[in-house]
Amino acid sequence: MSGSTNITLLLWLFTFSIVDLCICRASSEAACIPSERHALLQLKHHLLDPSNRLASWSSHGDCCKWTSVVCSNATGNVLELHLTTLVPHYDSYEYYAVYEGSRFGGEVHSSILDLKHLNYLDLSGNDFGQIQIPSFLGSMTSLTYLNLSEAGFGGSIPYQIGNLSNLLYLDLGGNYFDGSIPFQIGNLSNLLHLGLEGAGSDRFFAENVEWVLPLSSLQYLELNYVNLSTAFDWLHVLHSLPSLTELHLSGCHFHHHFQPSTINFSSLAILDISYSYNFGASSMIPKWMFELKKLVYLRLRANQLQGSIPDGIQNLTLLQYLDLSDNSFNSSIPNWLYSFTSLNFLHLGFNKLHGTISNSIGNLTSLVTLDLLGNELEGTIPKSVANLCNLRNVFFSNKNSNQQVSEILEIFSTCVLHKLETLYIIDSLLLGNLTDQIGLFKNLVSLDLFHNAIQGTIPASLRNLASLKHLGLSKNQFTGNPFEILGSLSKLQYLLIGGNLFYGVVKEVHLANFTRLIDFSASRNQLTLNVGPNWRPSFQFLNELEMASWNLGPTFPSWLQSLKHLQYLDISNNMISESIPTWFWGTFNTAYFFNLSRNHINGYVDLSWNKMRGELSYLSPYVSYLDLSSNQFSGSITHFLCTEQDELKSLEFLNLASNNLLGEIPDCWMMWPFLSMLKLENNYFTGNLPPTMGSLASLQMLHLRDNRFSGNFPTNLRNCSKLISLDLSENQLSGVIPSWIGQSLFNLKILRLASNKFSGAIPRQICDMSLLHILDLAQNNLTGNIPKCVNHFNAMSVINTSSESYIRCVGVNHSIYTVDVLLLLKGRVDQYSSILGLVTNIDLSVDFIPIAQASKSNSGGRSLDWPKLGAQTVEMRCGEDAVMVVATSCLILITKFSPTASSEAACIPSERHALLQLKHHLLDPSNRLASWSSHGDCCKWTSVVCSNVTGNVLQLHLATFVPNYDDDLYGIYVVYMGSRFGGELHSSILDLKHLDYLDLSGNYFGEIQIPSFLGSMTSLTYLNLSRAGFGGSIPFQIGNLSNLLYLDLGSNNFDGSIPFQIGNLSNLLYLGLQGSYLEPSFAENLQWLSPLSSLQYLKLNYVNLSIAFDWLHVLHSLPSLTELHLSDCVLPHYYQPSTINFSSLENLDISDSNNFAASMIPKWMFELKKLIYLVLKGNQLQGSIPDGIQNLTLLQHLDLSYNSFNSSIPNWLYSFTSLNFLDLGSNMLHGTISNAIGNLTSLITLDLSDQIGLFKNLVSLDLSYNSVQGPIPVSLINLTSLKYLALSKNQFIGNPFEVLGSLSELQKLSIDDNHFHGVVKEAHLSDFPRLLYFFASKNQLTLNVGSNWRPSFQFLMELEMASWHLGPTFPSWLQSLKNLWSLDISKSRISGSIPNWFWGTFMNSIFGGFYVDLSWNNLSGELPYLSLDVFHLDLSNNHFSGSITHLLCTEQDKPKILEFLNLASNNLSGEIPDCWMMWPYLVTLKLEHNNFTGNLPTSMGSLAFLDMLHLRNNRFSGKFPAILRSNRKLISLDLGENQFSGVIPSWVGQSLFNLKILRLASNKFSGSIPHQICDMSLLHILDLSQNNLTGNIPKCVNHLNAMLVINTSSNSYILSRGNQSSSIVDVLLLLKGRVDVYSSILGLVTRFWGVIGPLLYNRSWRHAYFGFIDDLWFKIRLLSDEAFQK
Repeated sequence: MSGSTNITLLLWLFTFSIVDLCICRASSEAACIPSERHALLQLKHHLLDPSNRLASWSSHGDCCKWTSVVCSNATGNVLELHLTTLVPHYDSYEYYAVYEGSRFGGEVHSSILDLKHLNYLDLSGNDFGQIQIPSFLGSMTSLTYLNLSEAGFGGSIPYQIGNLSNLLYLDLGGNYFDGSIPFQIGNLSNLLHLGLEGAGSDRFFAENVEWVLPLSSLQYLELNYVNLSTAFDWLHVLHSLPSLTELHLSGCHFHHHFQPSTINFSSLAILDISYSYNFGASSMIPKWMFELKKLVYLRLRANQLQGSIPDGIQNLTLLQYLDLSDNSFNSSIPNWLYSFTSLNFLHLGFNKLHGTISNSIGNLTSLVTLDLLGNELEGTIPKSVANLCNLRNVFFSNKNSNQQVSEILEIFSTCVLHKLETLYIIDSLLLGNLTDQIGLFKNLVSLDLFHNAIQGTIPASLRNLASLKHLGLSKNQFTGNPFEILGSLSKLQYLLIGGNLFYGVVKEVHLANFTRLIDFSASRNQLTLNVGPNWRPSFQFLNELEMASWNLGPTFPSWLQSLKHLQYLDISNNMISESIPTWFWGTFNTAYFFNLSRNHINGYVDLSWNKMRGELSYLSPYVSYLDLSSNQFSGSITHFLCTEQDELKSLEFLNLASNNLLGEIPDCWMMWPFLSMLKLENNYFTGNLPPTMGSLASLQMLHLRDNRFSGNFPTNLRNCSKLISLDLSENQLSGVIPSWIGQSLFNLKILRLASNKFSGAIPRQICDMSLLHILDLAQNNLTGNIPKCVNHFNAMSVINTSSESYIRCVGVNHSIYTVDVLLLLKGRVDQYSSILGLVTNIDLSVDFIPIAQASKSNSGGRSLDWPKLGAQTVEMRCGEDAVMVVATSCLILITKFSPTASSEAACIPSERHALLQLKHHLLDPSNRLASWSSHGDCCKWTSVVCSNVTGNVLQLHLATFVPNYDDDLYGIYVVYMGSRFGGELHSSILDLKHLDYLDLSGNYFGEIQIPSFLGSMTSLTYLNLSRAGFGGSIPFQIGNLSNLLYLDLGSNNFDGSIPFQIGNLSNLLYLGLQGSYLEPSFAENLQWLSPLSSLQYLKLNYVNLSIAFDWLHVLHSLPSLTELHLSDCVLPHYYQPSTINFSSLENLDISDSNNFAASMIPKWMFELKKLIYLVLKGNQLQGSIPDGIQNLTLLQHLDLSYNSFNSSIPNWLYSFTSLNFLDLGSNMLHGTISNAIGNLTSLITLDLSDQIGLFKNLVSLDLSYNSVQGPIPVSLINLTSLKYLALSKNQFIGNPFEVLGSLSELQKLSIDDNHFHGVVKEAHLSDFPRLLYFFASKNQLTLNVGSNWRPSFQFLMELEMASWHLGPTFPSWLQSLKNLWSLDISKSRISGSIPNWFWGTFMNSIFGGFYVDLSWNNLSGELPYLSLDVFHLDLSNNHFSGSITHLLCTEQDKPKILEFLNLASNNLSGEIPDCWMMWPYLVTLKLEHNNFTGNLPTSMGSLAFLDMLHLRNNRFSGKFPAILRSNRKLISLDLGENQFSGVIPSWVGQSLFNLKILRLASNKFSGSIPHQICDMSLLHILDLSQNNLTGNIPKCVNHLNAMLVINTSSNSYILSRGNQSSSIVDVLLLLKGRVDVYSSILGLVTRFWGVIGPLLYNRSWRHAYFGFIDDLWFKIRLLSDEAFQK
C-alpha cells in the first residue's frame, strides 16, 4: 500500500473513529449506575468486536465515560448507545476491508432491557449473521430513536416493534427480511422517519399499506425493495399522509392502481419510484405526479416509460433533481425542459431520445450533473454548454457528432475548466487528436472517451490529471506506448484502453504507481509485457484484468498468483505453452466472474489453442465458462470434476476436446446443474455415460465423438430433453437405437450416431424430431426400411440459400454459444459452425436400407412420392444420390390455398384451443379479443382469417395502429396506449400449422425477446413485429422462415448484431430492420443480404454500420431494390465500385449517417436516374450544391437540409418542375432567391412581413429577442389555432390586446419587454380561457377592470404584470386564480395593505410552492402571516412597518419552504424574532435599510443553507454575531452601517470560508484584523472601513486568490442558489466616490477597503502590492493617509 493510500485510509479511519470517540460526554456530573454498567458488560460479552472498539468497557470505571455511551448529566442513567459502524463510500478494497473488520456481530443480549432510560439505540452498519431482530426490543418503550439498518438481520420483523410508541425515528432498512411487514408498526403514531428498505428479495412484502394511515406525523418513508405487488391501495393511503415530505418506493413491483379523484401529497418534496412501476398499457407517467408542485426531487428510473417526455413535468417548476433514465422515451428533448433553470441534476440517459441537443441547454445554469448517455441524439454538442458554470459531471453520447475532440475541450475550457470532475463523451464519433489542452482539467476524476475515432498519441499533459481515478480510452485509434504517459497517475482505479493501436514494450516501472487499480482493461492492442520472474504487480487490489492479445507467453504468468482479489481474467491469445500451475485454481477459488477470451460472459475461462499440458486441477465452483480444448492435458478428469461435491458449480460451458484425457467419465454430474454445453470429443475416454449425467436438465450440446465409449445407447440421456446437438459418433456403442429418442429428444437439430455398432431398425419415432437439420446414422449395422414419416422433418424441407447461419445454444444466464459439428459432405470432412444452420443432411451410407416408393423423376434425379399434407400438394426433390446416401439438402414445394375473409368451414378445435392459450398469455387492456371465447367458431373471431375450405387459421391481424399524434390528438394517443396488446407470445401459436400472416405491430411486449420458436412457423409469408416493444437480440431462428415475403422487425429495442440468418429468406420483398435509440443493433457486414435478389424495400435506419465497409458493394447488387433507407447508420468510408447497379432504385434516404469523403455527395448517386426521392440531410456536406443532381430529372422530393453547403442556390434547380418537396434549410446558402423560383409550381412562396395572417394553421409563433418594430398586424387575428405566442424583447408598440384578444386557443402569451402602451379592458381579456402563462411585464400598460371582474384565464399558473398600472387598490380579481403559483406585480402603483384573503387563496394551490414579487409598490401596514407554501417573497421597497414576528413565527410547528425573503427598504422595527428553526430552506435573507435593533437571535444559526445575509443600515448592536459560525454556506454577508462592536472574531475566516463578499463597514469594531481572514480565498469584496480597527494588515492577504485574477467577462453574476430558485447577489459599494448597488457585474468587482484609524502598514509590502495590481482595473481605497504615514 502506497503512502498516499495510507494517508487516505487514515483519514477514513479517523472519520470512522469519531463515531466511537466523540459520542461520550466530555464530562458527566453523575457516575453511571452499577446495574446499567453490568448490563452494558453483558451486552459487550455477547457482541463480536473484532477491532476491540469497546476496549473502554471494563468492569471498573465510570460507564458514562465509555466509548459510544451517553448518560444523563443529572441521574447517570444511560440514555444513548451509538454502536453503529460507518459504511465507507469507497470502491477500494482497503477501505472495505477495514469496515468489515470493524463491524460488530454476535447477538444483542436481553441485558439491554435493564437500560430503562435508553432513548437512542443505533446498531446500523454491523453484521449479525441474519439472525432475527430480538422481539424483546419491543419492550424498550423509552426509545425515541432506533436504527438497525444494514445490520445483517434476517427472518421476519418482530411485530413487538409496534409497542415502541415513543419512537420518532425507526430505520430497519437494508436487512435480509422475509415475510410481511407487521401492521403493528402503524401503532407508532409519533414517527417522523420510517425506513423499511428491503434487500431485493420478493419474499419481503406488504399485502397492503393501510397500517401506514395512522402515521400522520410521518415525514420520511422508505419502502425500497419491499414487494408491494398486491398492495393496490398504496396510492390511496400514502397520498393522505399530511406531513410526508420524502417518499422512496424503488423496486416495489407496483401494479395498476386506481387514481384518487384528488391528490393530497401536500408536503411531498422528494419522490423516488424507480425500478418499480407497471404503468399499465400506456407506459406513461401517471398524471397525478404532475400535481406534486412542491417536488424538488423526482426519480422515475427504469420503469419502461415510453413515448415523449410528458409536458406535465413542466408543471413541477421547483425541480432540482430529475431522473428519467433507463426508460424508453423516444422523443426529442422537449424545449420546455431547457427552461428549468433550477435543475441541478438531469438524468435522461439510456432512453431512445433522438434529435439534436438545443442551444437552449445553455439556460440550465444550475446544472451540476448532466447525463444524456445511451440515446440516439445526433449532431454536435452545443457550444452553449460552456454557459453551465456549475457543471461537475457530464455524460454525452451523440451519434455522428463528427466533432473534433479539441472543439469539445474548448467548450469545457471556460468557467468549468477547474471544476469539472467527470467527463464522459462516448460513442460520438469524435475525431482528431487529443491535445495538450486536456491537461488543464486538473480536477478531473473520471474521463471516458470510449468508442470514438480519436487518433495520435496520448498527450504528455495528461500527466497533470493527478486526481484521475477513471480513464476510459477504449475503442479509438490511439497509438504509441500509453504507459509512458499514464504511469504517473497513481490514483487510477479504472484504466480502460482496449481496442486501440497502442504498441511497444511495457516494463515494470511503467506499472509501478498503479497501487489503487481495480480494473485494468487493455486487450486488443499490440503491447508486450517485459517483467522479471519475481515481479509482484503494484495493483494488489485488482478486480478485473484484461490483457488479451498481449505477448505474455511462453511461460504461464506467475505474477498472477499475487492478485488475490482478481474476479475477472482475460489472458487469451497470449502464446502460453506450459501447464496451468497448481496454484491457479486455488488462488482464484472465490472468483465469480472470469473472462479470458474475447467474449464477456460471466465467469468465462478460455485457455484454448495453447500448448498446456499436465493433469487438470480442481475447478473453482464460480467459473461458468471453461475452454481447455486443443491442448495436451492428460489423465483422468475425476479430480477436476468431483472435488468438493457438496458445492454446486456454476459452469455452463465445458470444452475439454482434443486433449489426451482418458478413463471413464466420473459419476458426479449432479453438482453441475447449469451445464449447457459439454464437449469431450477427440480424447481417450472409455466405458459408458454415468447415471448422474441424466441430471443435466440444462444440457443442450453433448459432443462425445472420437473416443472409446461402449455399451448400449445411453439411457440416462432420456432426461436431457433440451438437447439440441448430440454427437456420439466414432465410438463403440452398440445395440438398437431406442424408440424413446424421438419423443424425449424432440428439440434435437443435430443427431450424429455414425461409426458405431448400432443395429436393428431405425425407430419411426425418430420422425418426431421435426427440428432435425442433421441426421447421420452412417457406418453402423442398421437394417429395415427408412420410416415413411420422414416428411415430419420440416426443417429439412426448406430451401435456405443464405451464406451465413448459426445454430446456437443459450445458457442459464443467457450466454450464447455456437454449435459446431464435424460433417462428411461430398467426400470431404469439415468442421461446420458459422453456416451450420444452412446445412440439412441425412447420411445413411453403408447401411442397407431400401428407400420407400422410389421412382425416376422428370428432372433426371429421384423423386419420393410423399403423402398428402391436408389440402396441400407436396413434392420432394433430391439429388442423384438420394437412394443410398442423402448428402444434399432437399426442397419441399408447397402450394397453399388462398386465404379468404369469410370461412365456409368451421375452425379446427385444436387451433381454437391454441388461440385461447395465446389470448390467455396476452395482456388485452381494452378487451379487443372479447369474441375469443371457449365456444363458437374461431374463424368468426375478431382479427382471425381462416381457410374457407379447410377451416385452418391462415391469418392473425393483431396490430395496433400507431397514430401520428400531436397535442390535438393527445386523446387518440391515450386510446392507442390503452389498446395495445402486451404480455407474452405463447408457444401455442405453433399449433397454427397453416398460419401464413402474422401482424403484431404497434403493441408493447415489455422489451422481452422475440420468442425463438417463431422461427419454426415456416408457413409464414408475412410477419410484422414492428413497433411492438420487443427487446434483446433478434433470434437467429427467424432465418428459418424461408417462405417469408414481408418481414418488418423495425422500431423495437434490439441490441447486438443482426443475425445473418435473415439472409436465408431469399423470397423476401420487404425487409424492415430499423433500429432504436437505446443500445442500437449493428451489423459487422451486409454480405448476408446478397442472396435476397427479390428484395424491393430495405430499411436499416439506426442500425450501426460503422464497420460494414461492404455496404455499397452489397446493396447496389440487389437487382430488385426500389426503396432504401439508411438514416443514422454511421456509414463508414468505402471504395466505390467501378459501376453502380442500382437499376431499380427510386427512393434513397441516407440522412444523419455518412462521413462522406471530402464532405461531398458521392458521384455514384448522380447515376441513379430513376430516383424520385432523395434525402441527404445532416451529413455535413460542404461546398456548392453539386451540379450532378440535375441528372436526377425525375426527382419529386429533395432534402439537403442541415448540411454546410455554402454556395448560392444553383439556377438549374429552378428547372425541377416536378419537385413537390424541397428542403435546403439550415445550410450556409447565400445570395438572392431568383425570380425563377416561380417555375417550381408545386411550391408555395409567402412574404412573411405583412401576410402573417395567411398562416392559418400556425400553432406556435416565436419572434422573441429580435428588433421587430411597430404595432402587431391586424391579420394576426386570423391565427385562430395559435397556442403559443412569444413576442418578448422587441420594440412593438400600441395596445397588443386589440389584436390578440380574439385568440381563444392561446395557452402561453409572452409579450414582455416591449413598448406596448394603452388601456387594457375586460373585453380585451375575455377570450383567454385556456391561458396558462401570461408574461407581459416591462411595458406601459394600464389595466381598467371593474371591482367584480373575474378573469377568463381561471387555469392561469404564472402571471407577470410588473410595471403595469394596477393600483391604487390591491387587485381583488387575483382571488379567483386558484391555480396561480407565480405572481409578479411589482412596480404596479398598488397602495394599502395586503388583503387577508391573499395567502389563503394560493396556499392550497395544487402546484405547490408560490413565487410572490410585490416589491416597489406603496404597500403599508404590518406584515401579515406568511403562507407555508411560499418559496420566494419580495416585499422590498414598500412602506411596511412594525415587527416581523407575526410574519415569521406563526405556526412554529410547521416547517416552511421559504428560500428567498426580501424585506429591504421598508419601515420595519424591533428585534429579530427567534423562530428561524422553522425556515430550514432559507437561502437569501435581505433586511437592509429598516430600523431593526438588538443582535441576531440564536436560531438564525440553524439556517444551514443560508448563503446571502444582508442587514446593512439598521440599528443592530452587540458583538459580531457568534451564531453565524454555523452558517458555513454564506457567500455574501453585509453587516455594514450598524452599531456592532468588539473584535472581529478569529473564526470568521475558518468558518465562513465560502464568503465572496464581507462588508462590516461603518460599525464600531475594534482590535486588529485577524490573520484567519486570509482563509477566505474566494473573497471578492472586503470592506472593513469606518471602524476602530488597529494593528497591522495581515501579510497573508496574498492568499485572497479571487482578488488576484482579472475577470474581463461581460456577464458575470454572483448567484445565491436555492432548491427552487436562484437570485443575484447585490451589494452597496463606494467606487470612485460614488455609492451604487452592484449586481449584474458584481462578479467582476474585486476590492479591498482599508480602515480608518492608526493602522500599521508595511512599506515594502505596500510597494510590492501596488506594483502587482497596477495593471488591474481595481484599486485599493484607503480612507486615511495616516495609516501610511505611520
